Amino acid sequence: MLTDFFVSNYLTLVILFFLAVIVYVNRKVNIPATRLVATIIIVLLFVEMLDYGEDVLSGEAAYQIDISDFQFRIKLRTVVTTLLYVLRPIIILLELFVICPDKKYWLPLAVPTVVNACIYLPTMFGRPLAFEINGINAWIPLYPFNLTIYIVQLLYVLILLLATIQSFRGKNRTASLILLSIFTVSVISAIFEYTSIYIGSINTITALCVFVYYVYLATIYQHEMRQAITQKELEIAQNELTILKNQMQPHFIYNSLATIRLLAKRDSKKAVKSIDDFSKYLKSHIGAIQNEDLISFTDELENVKVYLSMVQESYRSNIELIYELQMTDFKLPPLSLEPIVENAVNHGIGRLSGTITISTFTENRHIIIRVRDSGSKEVSSEEYKPFHNGIGFENTARRLKLQCGGDLKTDFSGNGGVVDVILPMAEEAFE
Repeated sequence: MLTDFFVSNYLTLVILFFLAVIVYVNRKVNIPATRLVATIIIVLLFVEMLDYGEDVLSGEAAYQIDISDFQFRIKLRTVVTTLLYVLRPIIILLELFVICPDKKYWLPLAVPTVVNACIYLPTMFGRPLAFEINGINAWIPLYPFNLTIYIVQLLYVLILLLATIQSFRGKNRTASLILLSIFTVSVISAIFEYTSIYIGSINTITALCVFVYYVYLATIYQHEMRQAITQKELEIAQNELTILKNQMQPHFIYNSLATIRLLAKRDSKKAVKSIDDFSKYLKSHIGAIQNEDLISFTDELENVKVYLSMVQESYRSNIELIYELQMTDFKLPPLSLEPIVENAVNHGIGRLSGTITISTFTENRHIIIRVRDSGSKEVSSEEYKPFHNGIGFENTARRLKLQCGGDLKTDFSGNGGVVDVILPMAEEAFE
């Protein structure tokens, strides 16, 4: 009996199998209507079993079962046939739910199915309205209610036609052609079934239509994901350019170039040194955007020295840099120390003169890099406005956290400021 069931429904079962495989593969992907399609697979499989059961109970199947109680056979066939009449419109309704994902239309669309169920279900309880199975196990239609299922199915086909027309108006050519194909095949199959030209194809055609439309939804989803990724990559690239523009302060670059121009006239050796320093400055800032790896503390300290050398030449300032380094053999994200020193110069000591102290030490299994400036007599702690170079403490703290699990703490309560770069004492922070 089981073998006969598989043989007689082979094509439908194969389509449902591959559809189930696709749904399972995409179970973690947010493809629209995946749950609805899974429900359709289950309902269709159940309908296939009921169809075969109805054939067996009516005596039309190749494999017959021996039921000694003829009245029980009639009652069982009545239940099976009733369930088929109730479930067939539900399958088409679920298809419409897949095609029309807007849930505000679902309740009105479900009304015809509910009406059809209310007309056919009483047959199971001995109150036939649409059909009955008589004493010789023959199916007898009861007019006019037996036409309900055909009217409901025709109504759903017309709604599918409206969805197809609406799709054409929306100029979605691919969706329109698929919906038109589904509509055409469904109508032809219904005509063949009703006129007995080709019986037993409805379930197969339904499974095929659902399969085609779900593959279309999966394809559209993949296309949208690729577009979203491309857009995200574009946004990231634009953000990197914005950060780069903000990091490279125009006024500082102009002053540096003006200084180099003056030195070129009066002191060629200093001019060459300034050009070298300027090149290193540009290289460190551009490299920081492109480099996702950590760099050594000594390399980052070199960036600080290059920056201060340029400041000395550009503003003719007298800035003293003091080192109190208990350790130097560790790594940190590029350009995470130089901007802090830059902030201390511009907003701590006011570019002209003062002291900046850089110290390193360990505390609570963390490496601390402390940048402390001596402050300015012209700037009080209330007026101190750190990081106007476009990088910001927030940006620097975020890069520290993402690249090495670090953190950033500030204290501007007194005259001047103290900024701590906190790095975990883990393998990624060392050579």
